[in-house]
Amino acid sequence: MQSRLYSWISLPLLWGLISLNLLPSGFWRFQGGSAGQQALFGVCLEANLLAGWYELKTNGYVAFGSGVQGGVTEVYALIPIDELRLSLGKRAVYTTPFNRTPWGEEGQWGVYGQYRLGEGMGLEAAYVEGQGYVGGRFGGLEAGTWVSPAGLTPRLGLRGELGELYYQWNTGLWGRLRWPLDGVSGLEGWGWWNPQALGGKLLFGLAYDLEQQVRLGADVSLRPIEAWRVWLEFTVR
Repeated sequence: MQSRLYSWISLPLLWGLISLNLLPSGFWRFQGGSAGQQALFGVCLEANLLAGWYELKTNGYVAFGSGVQGGVTEVYALIPIDELRLSLGKRAVYTTPFNRTPWGEEGQWGVYGQYRLGEGMGLEAAYVEGQGYVGGRFGGLEAGTWVSPAGLTPRLGLRGELGELYYQWNTGLWGRLRWPLDGVSGLEGWGWWNPQALGGKLLFGLAYDLEQQVRLGADVSLRPIEAWRVWLEFTVR
């Protein structure tokens, strides 16, 4: 009851013109496998500052184990202009498995723009860490390409309620699939295959999720090295 009661803290400032919303959570994770055993615990914090039509959002974490880890996965300002939504900062929009961490997907610094054409339809453009992106969305289908001095890097994606599947020329094929078991639990499988990487890249995993607070999973790497691990994670929101 305590975790649900304090999971969302909203502070109105300046008579409602500005509000600060905080979503704190704590986690404990134990994992063991071919690389040994490790226990981690820490805290995460999501904060949204709303000022009229404008929004400032940030996600960060601090974890303690064999050492201290910490980082900000996202921090950006969102500015809506009619049908255009402009974002400035670090966002996890065009992430790949390279950006994945146990506490969320690591964002990339840049300028992001989305122009809404209709329900579930829109055009996109971005400048992210030295390269540009142009593309569009139609329902759950995403298509576009990165543009850089090295040339074009196509990216395709399909996203829905049961998961997502993506392909990017320099990253390979990756995706997630979710199976709801009942109202409070489910299974999630994921995989990543990149035959163009040095030595190849083939990873996959499976996790059981109970009420988004208890997760038990296993990850396996077949290429470029053979490795495995099992993990158990508790989250208090």
